[in-house]
Amino acid sequence: MDEIDFNCTMISLSLIRFITDYIQYLSVPIVHQMMENNDMPCVLVPLIEMKPWLRKNSKGEMEKFED
Repeated sequence: MDEIDFNCTMISLSLIRFITDYIQYLSVPIVHQMMENNDMPCVLVPLIEMKPWLRKNSKGEMEKFED
């Protein structure tokens, strides 16, 4: 189950990163929806505090997602 949670989190972060990299090409209503209605900055705070890109493998060693 931890593997599934980790993969889902990394995919979500990758999608958010892609969207923010190209935000200047999005229309104003879409950016407004993301910032005002969905409050994306506040949604990201707990995710960043959890640091889901770090995890311990089965040997107890720390792994860092770098892809």
